[in-house]
Amino acid sequence: MTELIEILKQYRDKSFVMSVLCQMCSDYYSRYKNIISIPLIVSSSIMTILNASNFDAESMKYSNVVLNTATALVLSMSSAFKVVEKCSAFRSASIKFTKLTHLIEDKILYNESLDSEDVRDIIMQYDAINESIEYAFPESIKKKVIAIYKGNRVMPNILNCETDMITKDVSIDVKKPADEVINSSIVYNRPRLPVVLETREIILENNSVIA
Repeated sequence: MTELIEILKQYRDKSFVMSVLCQMCSDYYSRYKNIISIPLIVSSSIMTILNASNFDAESMKYSNVVLNTATALVLSMSSAFKVVEKCSAFRSASIKFTKLTHLIEDKILYNESLDSEDVRDIIMQYDAINESIEYAFPESIKKKVIAIYKGNRVMPNILNCETDMITKDVSIDVKKPADEVINSSIVYNRPRLPVVLETREIILENNSVIA
């Protein structure tokens, strides 16, 4: 029972950090969405004023061409970068992670009937929400979240599993085989095993004990 509760606490932290990460990404793209909306509002207002004024047809033709071109350019950029879709997707994911966090806290608080199936269900819900996120997280937002919660919370794999590559300055010996030269030139610091694999092993052990 204690091991299952510890697993739930890990996923509670992960879910909480992911909800914050998704919310910050949603706010990030929301700012760009608002910035893009300003030129559209301005161009629409100018076109309304020009159409209501008594300008000659030749001047109106050039003005409409310029404004329509600017509006089409802004809309094309918004569509190409999918700013609105990213804002909505990250907002939806943040709400789902928040609900999952509350569900985990409820199971931790009322744990009399807690079993491995409950923990497996939580893991599956967590993975399903992660899989539903189609867009990449901005690196600047990831670094902010790492700086805030690293050491205070159990971090999700997307923020915790980073591989560092250290290149050493060595002279190449032409007498050595190519494989040895490559292996001696690059040293990889492998990421540690994801927590989800360890937790699933614990669940399987609990199932075998129960059976």
